Amino acid sequence: MTFKPPPGFIPPFQDLQTLAAHTSIGTATIEELVRAGRFPQPRKNKCGKRLWVWSEVEDFLAAPDNDPAEKGGPVYEATRRATGG
Repeated sequence: MTFKPPPGFIPPFQDLQTLAAHTSIGTATIEELVRAGRFPQPRKNKCGKRLWVWSEVEDFLAAPDNDPAEKGGPVYEATRRATGG
């Protein structure tokens, strides 16, 4: 039997592609924010795959200084640099 998640299910651990889809932040922007220490760090599972803990990402996104539309905020700045804006 195959697991079929219920509607709205968000995996507690996410790879980069899944995380980008759930946050609407591009993979390059996430990578840049991680390198700059401005985004939660991924963890490695036993196979060495990088996974983000969704609860940590939610906490980061909910922080008042991480409004993507706010100029000077980390998400805004990383998006601007990634898109050449």
